[in-house]
Amino acid sequence: MEKSAVKKNLLSVILLILFVLPGRVLHSQQAPAGESELPQMVYPKYRRWMSPDKAEVVRFTSPSLQWPSKKFQKFDVRLSQDSLFRASLVYIKEIPFSMINIHQSLAAGEWYWQYRISGKEWSDFASFTVNDSSVDFAPVGIETLIKSIPKTHPRVMFEKEDWSALQTKTKSYKERSHIVQRANNIIGERIPSERDATIQFKGRDENETDKIKKIFSKEVGYEFGKSLHTLTQAYALTKEKKYFDTALLWMREATSWDPEGLTRINDFGDSYIMESLALAVDVFWEELDSTDRKAILEQVAARANGFYDKWTNYLENRNSSMHVWQHILHRMFLTSLATIDEIPEAEKWLAYSYELWLAQHPKMAEEDGAWFNGTGYMRMNLMTLLDIPMKLGAYTGQNFFKAPWYGNFMKWLFYAYPPGATSDGFCNDGKKWPMPNLEYGAFADAYARITGDPIALQYSKAVFSKLDALEAPLIDLDYTGGPIEKAVLSDDQDYAWFRLSEGYDLPLPSVDENVKLSEGAFFPDVGVAYFNSNRKDIENNLRVSIKSSPMGPLAHTHAEHNTFNIAYKGKRLFYNSGYRPWMGAPHTLAWYKHTQGHNGILVDQHGQPYDSGAYGFLPRFIEGNQLIYAVGDASHAYQAHELSPKARKDNTPNDMEVKHFRRHYLLLKPN
Repeated sequence: MEKSAVKKNLLSVILLILFVLPGRVLHSQQAPAGESELPQMVYPKYRRWMSPDKAEVVRFTSPSLQWPSKKFQKFDVRLSQDSLFRASLVYIKEIPFSMINIHQSLAAGEWYWQYRISGKEWSDFASFTVNDSSVDFAPVGIETLIKSIPKTHPRVMFEKEDWSALQTKTKSYKERSHIVQRANNIIGERIPSERDATIQFKGRDENETDKIKKIFSKEVGYEFGKSLHTLTQAYALTKEKKYFDTALLWMREATSWDPEGLTRINDFGDSYIMESLALAVDVFWEELDSTDRKAILEQVAARANGFYDKWTNYLENRNSSMHVWQHILHRMFLTSLATIDEIPEAEKWLAYSYELWLAQHPKMAEEDGAWFNGTGYMRMNLMTLLDIPMKLGAYTGQNFFKAPWYGNFMKWLFYAYPPGATSDGFCNDGKKWPMPNLEYGAFADAYARITGDPIALQYSKAVFSKLDALEAPLIDLDYTGGPIEKAVLSDDQDYAWFRLSEGYDLPLPSVDENVKLSEGAFFPDVGVAYFNSNRKDIENNLRVSIKSSPMGPLAHTHAEHNTFNIAYKGKRLFYNSGYRPWMGAPHTLAWYKHTQGHNGILVDQHGQPYDSGAYGFLPRFIEGNQLIYAVGDASHAYQAHELSPKARKDNTPNDMEVKHFRRHYLLLKPN
């Protein structure tokens, strides 16, 4: 790198730091007019109001309606273009959860709606608007969806009529060999027992002991689920009896377990057992006798009913139930598909999963493509975000990828976690790997094949180019995710079955070289922005990542409003610090998640509360030929309005009397 380039980038760093560091924190007597008009919360942890409302423009012409509720209630909803509900009336009764999708396109104009507990008084009305910016999409109703599901088995991992073709077309792929080899290794292995989920030691307190119980429970659930899933895949690819014989032993062991016992303690493990049994019984249907089928289906039903009973009138009111939206909703969806017509309750499981998905996906995002929980955790959601709409589309013939977020996601990822460079650092696992690894390249490939997004293909190719260039494993002990090794797409296990069953049959989009991403980018829904001095050339690039988010510091996010991180040459230069032993660990709460672990401002020694009322936003972003500018607003980030200090575990007062805090960021471009 030439000395002049070094000087120019260093000048950009110096100017940025001088401009950013002072901040501006004013107390109540200095607050400018209008600052008090900010709402107490934008995304409360639990739903507090009807949505949509205040004549807001709905995303789709067939909107989703949601309202607060308590457990064990049923509801009626009515909507009309007449505020007195005398005409154009849509009336839906006995809704078993606190949301409903209309499943028909509404006429343009303003609409009014109300809900009530069945048999009680109507609520005040809320209003919304349908106009030309609303996406024309009316998803089929649940009855139509159920009718579209094949009645034969198998039907989820692949359909019965495609089985022979699956075996033939996959013979030359490395992924097939990897699956078969792993299945061969499972044959003869000890099958885990329910007793293995019993803890062998206790923690220092009750919370730590509960965490240990969940770890032991999850280990059993994952060992079982992953092994049975592999045996099922190997049988599907080969039809060799040894895989069925081994899988049968595993399934019989699981049918002896108490579905409300030790293996239910961890929801990830519980759901993996449920899903793996459901997919196995779907594939092995004709090989199983009636006694084994019945026992397996009873085990599946008990676990699925447990999730359904816990979720209804609760989950739809949660801002962020992370485990559900990462894997468990997907597993419930697949379980429902596999057991429709075999388990009576499967229809209601599917109805809830379908209606919830339509109403709230993408759960931890809005429309701009960014992800609420950051670059480290969005990978946990990708299979769910891709597979559910893909299967819904295959059954119904409709395009379930119409949410605007899908068209913007890979653009955000290019800025937040560029191939060959460190991530923006925000949220949990923001320091997992020094650059995107095999998993990122593989899911970007899947994303490109499923959605046709050329930016996804560019990202995948760039990731694999960086991985291919590794001469030795990349080991950086400052990161928590372990070594990164040279890899190609076929080395990936997470999306291997997708590629074998249908992915390799899908055409890749053309790489559009005309798709150009600017040096700066702004994602206001999640509240992140990015400045680059030379985005295409990592070795000469200075990258600034900025955050002030309306989504608050809940879930895997941090108390990091009006904070920033600086990377140079793709490496961390001026960043947040700390580590996360587990979610509630003392260091996690007192430093890693806390404002003082970031480049943020403390008020009287206190950081921002862990409360949905403690939010921020980015009100302004400008990019010109010579500079990039943004301003972050954290005026509301030092208040709590939902949770008590004890529940928050942040040792902060509810109100630190900050009324106005804006931070300005300016990057002068080189040359």
